[in-house]
Amino acid sequence: MYGIGLIGAGIFVADPMDGFLRAASWPAGLDELAWPLHFMAGGIGFFGLIGATLVLAYRVLPAAGIGSGRLPPLLTGTLLFGAFAAIAWGTRHPAINLGFTAAVVVSWVWLTALFAKVRSRCPEP
Repeated sequence: MYGIGLIGAGIFVADPMDGFLRAASWPAGLDELAWPLHFMAGGIGFFGLIGATLVLAYRVLPAAGIGSGRLPPLLTGTLLFGAFAAIAWGTRHPAINLGFTAAVVVSWVWLTALFAKVRSRCPEP
């Protein structure tokens, strides 16, 4: 779900605004269409990732006997939810944009660490 959301958000790029310059090749009239589709696709992806952090923390890790590992996915999901909610609220403050960017980077770091941990436990083929 996260990957599908990222692909959709990449196809429907956000329109240039709030200090971002308009590209000369940007088609006229696309601004009104691209922003809602970009936001909806991003929302699908981010809510999928937030849901995955909760499922991992409450179902997968305890079932695997790793109950002490709940904190990183819960913090990641909470941070990402708060940052996405702030962006969705409609405030275009630079601090909110930076916070959202930081939350996305934290989620990617968490995903990378999670996949590295899973990979280290898998036997070599």
